Amino acid sequence: MVPPLVAYLSHSYRPEDRAVNIAVWQRLNAAGLVFAVDPPDFKSPMDVTFLERMMQRADCFVAIVPNRAAAAGPDDTGEPDETAPVRDRTWSPYQALEVRLALRADKPRLVMVERAMGWGPLPADEQVLSFDRASLAMQGDFDTALATLRRRAQARATLAGGPLPKVGLLRWDPCPAAWQALLDQVKARFDVNDWDYLEVAAGTADQAVLARARRFSVVVVDLNPELTPAYLVGMLHGAAVPLYRTCLVANDGADRKAWLQRLSLEAPAVGAPAAERSAPGLLHGFQVPDDKRMAPVQFWCADQAREAGRKAGVTIAGYQRRERQLSEKSVARDYFLGLRGNRVFISTPGDLEDFSVYVKQQLDDAGMPAFHYKRSAMDSGLNWGPQLRDRINDHDLLLGLLSPTYWSRPECVDELAEAVRRWERHQMLIVLYRDPALAEPQLPAFLGRMQANPIGDAVQTGERIVEELRQRFGDKAREPFTAEIEGLTRLLQHHAPVANVAQLTAWLIDAGALSAVDAARVVARLDGVSDRTQKLVRVLLGAIHEEPFGAGPLGRIGLWLRARENDAPGRAWIDTLFSKLRLFPNLHDVQGWVERRARRTVTLRLQDGAPAKLIELAATAAGKTPEPMQWVQRVGPELATYLQADDNRLLSEDARAQVAIDCRPDDLAVPVEWAVLPALQQPLARVRGAYRRVSPLGAVPAPRCTLEAHHHRSAGGPPRVLLFGHGGARLPHVDAELTMLEQLFINQWNGLQWPADRLVRCVGGAQATIGVLRTEVERSDVAVLHLAGHAGVHNGQPVLQLATDGGGDDGDGLLAADRLADWLRDSSVRFVYLSCCEGAASSAERDAVTAWRQSLCRSLLDAGVPEVLAFLWPIGDTDALGFTRTFYDSFVPRFDAVGALAAARRRCTLDQPLWAASLLARRADADRL
Repeated sequence: MVPPLVAYLSHSYRPEDRAVNIAVWQRLNAAGLVFAVDPPDFKSPMDVTFLERMMQRADCFVAIVPNRAAAAGPDDTGEPDETAPVRDRTWSPYQALEVRLALRADKPRLVMVERAMGWGPLPADEQVLSFDRASLAMQGDFDTALATLRRRAQARATLAGGPLPKVGLLRWDPCPAAWQALLDQVKARFDVNDWDYLEVAAGTADQAVLARARRFSVVVVDLNPELTPAYLVGMLHGAAVPLYRTCLVANDGADRKAWLQRLSLEAPAVGAPAAERSAPGLLHGFQVPDDKRMAPVQFWCADQAREAGRKAGVTIAGYQRRERQLSEKSVARDYFLGLRGNRVFISTPGDLEDFSVYVKQQLDDAGMPAFHYKRSAMDSGLNWGPQLRDRINDHDLLLGLLSPTYWSRPECVDELAEAVRRWERHQMLIVLYRDPALAEPQLPAFLGRMQANPIGDAVQTGERIVEELRQRFGDKAREPFTAEIEGLTRLLQHHAPVANVAQLTAWLIDAGALSAVDAARVVARLDGVSDRTQKLVRVLLGAIHEEPFGAGPLGRIGLWLRARENDAPGRAWIDTLFSKLRLFPNLHDVQGWVERRARRTVTLRLQDGAPAKLIELAATAAGKTPEPMQWVQRVGPELATYLQADDNRLLSEDARAQVAIDCRPDDLAVPVEWAVLPALQQPLARVRGAYRRVSPLGAVPAPRCTLEAHHHRSAGGPPRVLLFGHGGARLPHVDAELTMLEQLFINQWNGLQWPADRLVRCVGGAQATIGVLRTEVERSDVAVLHLAGHAGVHNGQPVLQLATDGGGDDGDGLLAADRLADWLRDSSVRFVYLSCCEGAASSAERDAVTAWRQSLCRSLLDAGVPEVLAFLWPIGDTDALGFTRTFYDSFVPRFDAVGALAAARRRCTLDQPLWAASLLARRADADRL
């Protein structure tokens, strides 16, 4: 029986290249090749020495080279751009390095490159096959090329198994003391039988040196001619002997820099002689550009010999451990299935265990290795949570098998949430199937688009799952994006400078945050195209799935368009793209959706005949007395007698239940939150999240749901925040409040990987004028509006005090509530925080109770703002800062205003007026949208 050949396999680990890898691997596997490739370790740089050792160990070299060019990535059709210049269809620099090692070692080669690509580092006369990404067809005589490879490789078969060769320590006679000290430290890491000296003196024949050197797994050598003559190093390097290279330098400064240039590991200094700039160094091509982690040479000083030797010994011992693991691979199937690519994580509770185990076996047999926590090795004695997260991050697709208990199992929800985090980054696929008992599976909106299929007969369903997953891995679950192409094309034609090349390049840099080089390459692809705008859209959509672009540029362009679109439906359409195309991470919160789905609401109603005026006057008095909490304590028990709950048991037993207080606009000032209900024994707002559900209100052009509902329906992108306020001498805390919130939002948004520079705007001091506020909010995409300052009544109208702009109707700086409402009527504002005194009610005397009927809060609700947080009476500066900070800490990123207000209220002690003065009002139609 002919033993299998050992092939060094060079291939891409990108998700979009896995289908190609599998198609080629299946044919190579049938030919009996065993792949001697080190499993990928993305935490460590590529190690040239170990790659040399793997190349020496292999009988032949096989490379599958896909197109890596960013600007030449596939468009929405999944096809490469045939109009892009060949120079833009690039090799991975890491694969180019591996090819250079194969050429130096003169290994029999089979190289396959993607259609329409150049030869890279290969010689012009190399016999190269090409493959088509879409059809996976090979262009060229693959069978003949493979037969030739086998014939040549068998004639040059090398050591593939057995004990590992020794480590060689090159020692020139006479041996300097510093070098011997380094070698002694290397020896200390190995048994006495695992190393030997490669002794060389002036009279040692070159062939004798090479014959001995080739019997070592790795030879430790120094590049400094003071320790090893230069000709000897060059001879070993040219013969492709695996070398662990060190270099003795006089210091870590200028001497080391000179050696880096001499070895061609760093560009020559500006103004260096032409000969120095053109002469290739010893290690020319042995380092990937821009990968600063890669270190083909370990530099050391004489006084560092012991530490340098210890480091070298540890690294080389690591080579042997890794190679010993590889030597245990007996068949190509086992090895390839252990690599990254097309690996499936099965997520399901115990209800479907028998079925899921069967599916795992089917997937394994189909070349898609599956992880099943009950049928896979897990480290006992360790927390399974982190282990499962690590497993998910090491897989490429999550297969969710939904049973009746799936959403009630925290571990299942955690697994899906971790998968969604990677799915948002286009790093993972998600496929869902459901138990027939779930006739109408409830899924978050973004998962609902995946249409979970029912589970039926085990064999038929297993076959269907295998086929679907194979297809998803093959086409990367791309959608045609027809509607998105048309819609984005129209928007760009209206808003973006596409015609002029210079302007378009500058716009891509500004709006999409592309580098100047990448922007120029994108623009170059539009030359000669009749519809430049549509082609630009196709390029940006295609780049979502490609490195290094990803979804970031199109996401930022989406924010740029949304901020400039005056039409509310147009802004809403752009908002849906952020979710559908996954343009930013952390938009889809599975755990938040499950929590919200399980949340229950108790309705409270204020009975007819309640002494509304008396209670209003009590609130008025509370706002004016030095001891407002005395009024709260007095009115609370009495108020409870006029309230009726639709579910007293739920109200008392479920601490997570929220309370919706049905309320007419005229009753906003009734302090229902003070009520001490018998079932709770404490004021309502102290123990439950509570809000006012206000109805009826005036009609608005485009009714809006709350920000929380907007995101849970996957209809929104990252919300834009406007922090706006003016305090002047009377309210010096306003600027501090705005600065605090600006930093809070910047930190939160950046932590979510949302571009805070595009999403957070802070305007305070003298700039906070009426005209600036109008510009910022009228027909805008602002979603969260925080207004800080002084509020009051002027000429019978609620007003907000802003900075004066020196003339016109706005010269007094008083902004009437109805005017602000007009600006917000056709905006995207979904939440307003009125950080000002009496935002929820105007001051009233006993003979002027009707003034309570008008307020900033009511005007904003009339304008269609779904949620408004306001206060009933003046609030203290210091306490207000802490209250506001607590609210927003909780509000982001789930945008649950009710829960956030409950957290802020609980932060207050019972005798602090802030909790009793706060009020959250929500339009009743916002609950129904």
